Amino acid sequence: MSSRLRSLGLRIAFLFSVVAAVLAVRVTVAKPSFPFVLLDSFDKALALVSDAAEKRIADLERRRTTPSASVATVSALLERLDGEITVACDAATDMLDTELVLVDMLPEMRRASVRGCIERLLVKTRHDRANAIDPAERAEYDATLERLREIRRLV
Repeated sequence: MSSRLRSLGLRIAFLFSVVAAVLAVRVTVAKPSFPFVLLDSFDKALALVSDAAEKRIADLERRRTTPSASVATVSALLERLDGEITVACDAATDMLDTELVLVDMLPEMRRASVRGCIERLLVKTRHDRANAIDPAERAEYDATLERLREIRRLV
């Protein structure tokens, strides 16, 4: 009888030691929390974006109810937009000119890909010019085509 009790005691002790070892391994092994951290950061970013969007919408709705004096007419709005577009185009032209100065340093593979992009833009611009009805719009397309040809010669 004592051998049976001793055998049962050994089995119980072995079972507890196995359970303790499994728990120790489970506690000490680092669990991969990266997906959860990533999802949590996405959730926080989405919450921040949603809050910013709601504030922006509320601001726009508040402005809509009180029209400002500077945008009283459509022509004033168009003039303001024309000025902003002109500033953006000038900045883009300056950046392009800066990059064209460095074009000599490009490897031949990059130059070939740039030439391919320019050719696609030329084809698209020619197509758009052919569909343009307004003479001023056609003049803009002509100027764009000339600038693209100039850039193609530099590359």
